[in-house]
Amino acid sequence: HVDMPKPTVHHIMTTLMEGGWIDRHLETKKFRLGVRLWEKGSLAIKQMGLRDIARQRRATVILSSHTLSDVEAVCSQVLILNRGRLVAAGSVQEVVRAAAAPRTIRLRVPAGQVDMATTVLRDLSGAAVGQAADEPGAIVVSLPPGAGTNDALEVLLRAGVPVLSFEVRGATLADAFLLLTKETRR
Repeated sequence: HVDMPKPTVHHIMTTLMEGGWIDRHLETKKFRLGVRLWEKGSLAIKQMGLRDIARQRRATVILSSHTLSDVEAVCSQVLILNRGRLVAAGSVQEVVRAAAAPRTIRLRVPAGQVDMATTVLRDLSGAAVGQAADEPGAIVVSLPPGAGTNDALEVLLRAGVPVLSFEVRGATLADAFLLLTKETRR
């Protein structure tokens, strides 16, 4: 219920429907987001402050998306479905932790020492190591669950490889999704 005259509400709703911003379900006659809003995608969701609006109104918003960075930014609770079956549910942090998604280190060494650094880092049990193409000397290391970031630094320093920069990135919802659904993607 809104505190506006019915003709005004009707005009606003008609204008929104004609513009594709909202749509009306044929059977239930309830309004829903229109195609035009879906086309605007994540930018519209973030700019609208959907999470804050839902919290203020004590409403639940269901967001179905394959853009997991947007889900991570907007949603407080998530479900991951794999081929129609629920494989995870909870807060973003709970799902990431339950999936035991790996943390990633991005580091930079002198360009002439990349091969040595890569070889030494591959000796870390379960670590995946690759060179980043966007910056000379940049290396990305995916750490297995339980491995410490200090282990990577320690093996590099013991091998005499100078570390010019070192950044740790926590596991993301996308990392967890890939781990939880990897069996059926083969």
